[in-house]
Amino acid sequence: MRISSKRFWSFCFLSLSATTLISCTGELIENKFKTYNEALQSGDVGRGWIPKFIPKSATNIIEYHDLDTNAMRIEFSFSEQDSSNLIRDFKLVDTIEISKIKDSMRKPPWSTINPNVSLDFYSGRDQLGIRSFLVVDWNTHRAQYWNYE
Repeated sequence: MRISSKRFWSFCFLSLSATTLISCTGELIENKFKTYNEALQSGDVGRGWIPKFIPKSATNIIEYHDLDTNAMRIEFSFSEQDSSNLIRDFKLVDTIEISKIKDSMRKPPWSTINPNVSLDFYSGRDQLGIRSFLVVDWNTHRAQYWNYE
C-alpha cells in the first residue's frame, strides 16, 4: 500500500505537534483546604508548598503548583488579627510597578479576588530567593500569593 506524500507529511506534522504539546505540559497540582490545620495534616506545609508567612488562621486555602518550574499560587482568607503578620516580610509596591505585577497575576479561574476593587500589592522573596507577590483585599480579608521569575 502506497501512502501519498501529502498524507505522509500531514501525519508527521500531527505526530510532532502532539509530541511537542505533551512534552510542554508540566506536572500541575492543585489542592484545596478548608483550614490551615487541614493543610498541615496533608504534609503540604512541611513540603514548603504552604509558605511560612501564611497565618494559622487561614481558611479556604487553594494552592496550585507546577512541579516542573516550582511556580506556585496560593489564595486564602485570613482573620483581621493576622493582618500585620501577614505583610511583615513584604514591601508595599509603588503605583508605577502595580501594572507590571497585574500582568503576572493572571487571575486563575478559581480565584475569588476581584482585580477591579482596591487591592494592596506587596513584593518580597520566597524561601528560595525567587521574587514573590502578595495581593490583599482588606475588605474581604482574602489574599493571593504567587512567585514569579
